[in-house]
Amino acid sequence: MKSKIELLKEVEKFVPIFKEINGISKDVLSQEDLKNFIVLNQISQKWLRKLSNPKFEVAIIGTEKAGKSTFANGLLKNNYLPEAIGRCTFTTTVIESSQNKNQAIVKFFTTDEFIGKFESLCEEIEFKNFNYDNATLDKIEEFLKDKSSAIQTSNAVDDIKAIVESKNLLQEHLGRDIEVITENIKENIRPYIVTEEIARTVKSITIESNELKDMQDLIIYDVPGFDSPTNLHLEQAKKYMIEADVVVMLTSIADRVSFVKAQTDFLNETKDEYGTSLADKMIVVASKFDKHLENSKTESEVSIGKYIQILVDELNKYHLFKEKNLFRCSSLGYLENNEIIPRTKISKHLNELGISDDFEKVEKRIIGFFENEALEILNDVVRKDINSIEKFLFEFKQNHNPSKNEEKIDNELYDSKSLYKNKKFDEILDLVDKYLSKIDDTDFNIDSSIKEQIEQNWINELILDEDKTKSFIKKINDGGIEQADELNIKIRKNIYNKSLSSINKLVTKVIINKDTTIISELTHEIKNTFSIDKGSELSNKLEEVIKSIIINHVYTEKSYRPLMMRFLEDVFEVLLRNKVTNNPSGERIKRFDKYYSTISSLLNFDLNYDRDESPYCSELFQRLISTRYNENLVNENGNIKNILIQNTKVASNYEEVKNEINQDLENLKLIFNNILLNAMMLEKPFLDSLKKQVSSVKVDITDGTECKDNKKLDFFDKFIELNYKELDRENYNKLSGNPELNKKLSNIISSIDSMNQ
Repeated sequence: MKSKIELLKEVEKFVPIFKEINGISKDVLSQEDLKNFIVLNQISQKWLRKLSNPKFEVAIIGTEKAGKSTFANGLLKNNYLPEAIGRCTFTTTVIESSQNKNQAIVKFFTTDEFIGKFESLCEEIEFKNFNYDNATLDKIEEFLKDKSSAIQTSNAVDDIKAIVESKNLLQEHLGRDIEVITENIKENIRPYIVTEEIARTVKSITIESNELKDMQDLIIYDVPGFDSPTNLHLEQAKKYMIEADVVVMLTSIADRVSFVKAQTDFLNETKDEYGTSLADKMIVVASKFDKHLENSKTESEVSIGKYIQILVDELNKYHLFKEKNLFRCSSLGYLENNEIIPRTKISKHLNELGISDDFEKVEKRIIGFFENEALEILNDVVRKDINSIEKFLFEFKQNHNPSKNEEKIDNELYDSKSLYKNKKFDEILDLVDKYLSKIDDTDFNIDSSIKEQIEQNWINELILDEDKTKSFIKKINDGGIEQADELNIKIRKNIYNKSLSSINKLVTKVIINKDTTIISELTHEIKNTFSIDKGSELSNKLEEVIKSIIINHVYTEKSYRPLMMRFLEDVFEVLLRNKVTNNPSGERIKRFDKYYSTISSLLNFDLNYDRDESPYCSELFQRLISTRYNENLVNENGNIKNILIQNTKVASNYEEVKNEINQDLENLKLIFNNILLNAMMLEKPFLDSLKKQVSSVKVDITDGTECKDNKKLDFFDKFIELNYKELDRENYNKLSGNPELNKKLSNIISSIDSMNQ
């Protein structure tokens, strides 16, 4: 069995090797090996710290009022830690030997640390939508109404209520500077241990004592009782118990002796990272046996023995009994006998009966435990970690030995690169096929999106109001027909030009936005098939490659303009460019006649069109010729055009001009939404464009893309060829084709060989 110093030397030999590996770890290790290396590196650093400290750690545990603090005072040879009728330990106290003067150091939680712990408590009982700032007792009670009794009576709920109730007092101490107490330690430290509102804010208390003459190599943890309802401190206590080399459990045999299931579960289930349970490193102390002193030593021993046997039976029941690790102890008797506290009848009665307080026996066993069992456990766990480290280094040497010949490296590079390309190409082709199916199966709702834009933006921007036409209003007198005509013409010219441009941009924007969304999704998924850091230079290069493949198949505003103008221009010119007229030779009528065949063809796309009626009876034509017509006249005379013209009132003032143009705009919106969109069939060219863009990726991978000089443009192939080192770093570096890296690897392997000699 090796000492701490000998174990430290074993761990220290790995430090320089791990440092060298760390410098190249991301270049040579797989993701799995890298994770393993990081863990082992952290373990080696932990043992460097732990083994460099010659002290062993002992945790004093037990239920509340078992006498833990009194026992710790016995080890301290001083009466620092408080004793009280109620709970008197709310936080863990660390006790260390010191060559200097006695002092206590108190550290406090910051507000952020405490809020984090409070939020963890809330999460534990799913106390949602509440935080440290807004939680109140009323809200907590409301939350608990329909919850199970297990939650209502849980430690977490008790903690949350206590914290909320004393929030203002807690806030006074959170974030306080470190407090160093050198005078009157017992009284000055008491509030930080027993006063709940203060103790909850305490992160740690360390007492440095020069009285631990026989136990200078110990660090002692006096933890709160593990039947305490305070979760924040239970977790803190659990941490110390796991880290301790030995656990001293005090169990009062003053009256009833029994373990509750929660207590035994805690002892059996709490294990360190190596599987060592508290029970494996536990010394049990039957405290307060002095409560069973009788009139004679014999009677006293029988009475004490009866209660100790009950304790033994309980320990056996839960597989916690080890005879050599069970002691009785009267900590009060020891403190009185050594005049650390005033004498009472306890020490007097013990001395009269000739019964020892047995405190020094426990001290001796603790020291013996460190020299034997604790050191044995330490050897076992350190050896397990050393074995894991040695195994890792052996595999590292096997997998990363650079002594391979160049020809072999070249062949391996070719094979590795080919495998990588095939894998990536298969993944990308699967994505392309998935997206082609997605395009076929998706309803992109282009028409409805365009209609929504028409409603929200296009028509609303064109509709006339006072502000838009105030510059024209100044030029017209009420009732002036000639001036009204002039205003009408000027406004229509402006709206006509603006409207055509606006509708073209609007429609194109809707289509291109949908196009961009799909292509961006595909681009993102293709990039995800490569292990490239987001936003890196290599990631940007890959994005450019994808753009280079699809750019020739993207539809732009110019692509859709001819499709739209074929149907838009004639209708817009009739309805917007020319004002309402009652003159058969007026421009509106002439334009209508000129574009009759084109306009008539649009009726094929009007789902409401009745082919049994004359084309002139269609609502479309009625809207194109005039804003007003008489339905009765339609039935009397088939020549609807003449009747509508004869019954049309020409605008004679500004208000009528405004109403006329606004009505034409509303009519145009209805025609556009109900007929023109159908005529343009925007969905099909959009889908064709999208398929061409997505398919172009597939073409590039499978056949290459022909360019003007008949050369194949294999974008992905060239991208992988140029960047293979970075794309498949793990396998590339295993080829040992990097001279600088080879040199580092050779040095590491040489160090591993030297270590084993």
